Amino acid sequence: MSVRPDRLAVEVLPAGGFHVLGWDPAMSAQGVLVADSVARVVLAESVVMWTDHYAAQCGHVANSPVEGLLARYRRPRVVVGRALFTGPVTPRGVEGLTFDQALLLLDRLLAYAGGSGLDRQVRAASF
Repeated sequence: MSVRPDRLAVEVLPAGGFHVLGWDPAMSAQGVLVADSVARVVLAESVVMWTDHYAAQCGHVANSPVEGLLARYRRPRVVVGRALFTGPVTPRGVEGLTFDQALLLLDRLLAYAGGSGLDRQVRAASF
């Protein structure tokens, strides 16, 4: 498996941190989230959100940055644990996001996270 540097995924943590990952269609959300089962939510034709289906039962906390983003787009949903954003599911597998899509997603998370800590962490990391 070779990760394509032009395709990405964004993982958002409940405490407000995030990771931008290189993505290959052979990768799986289940593998990245280290989950027995994942739930898939199609947010747009080109963006899919994945979460650990059993995160709540395992005692993980709510992901308020992602909940804030979803509420802004009138897609309110309880999100528990880490969330992974990728491109669409195709016959080849799960596609990655383009650089522009990943950047837009992070921009919207920062704008609509509702003071969750995501914006504070990014500001603290700025030079």
